[in-house]
Amino acid sequence: MKFGDILALAKQGYTPADIKELMSLSEETKDDTPDEGEQKTDIKDDQHDKPEDDKPEDPKDDDVDYKTMFEEERERNAKLQKMVLHADMSGSDSKESDYDIFATVMRDFM
Repeated sequence: MKFGDILALAKQGYTPADIKELMSLSEETKDDTPDEGEQKTDIKDDQHDKPEDDKPEDPKDDDVDYKTMFEEERERNAKLQKMVLHADMSGSDSKESDYDIFATVMRDFM
């Protein structure tokens, strides 16, 4: 316990006997728990005990041909762009010819 902690406890109304008891309890809990340095060495030892089969495979072993995948995706995108460019965006579903439309406009005009 730090001196500031002891002062805070005294301000809250703890007696010196209570503070000494708390200090002895905190020392006992410190003795029971292993140090951080010991924990780190245990972790390192566990990592060395792993079998060699658990290692990730080398990326060189993968048979993925990214160049062909890129080329295929580029071709699909080019086809999609052509479809979008040539799509009918007029919004009319009628099959009226241009002549019929012109004739209707002229009739309405006159």
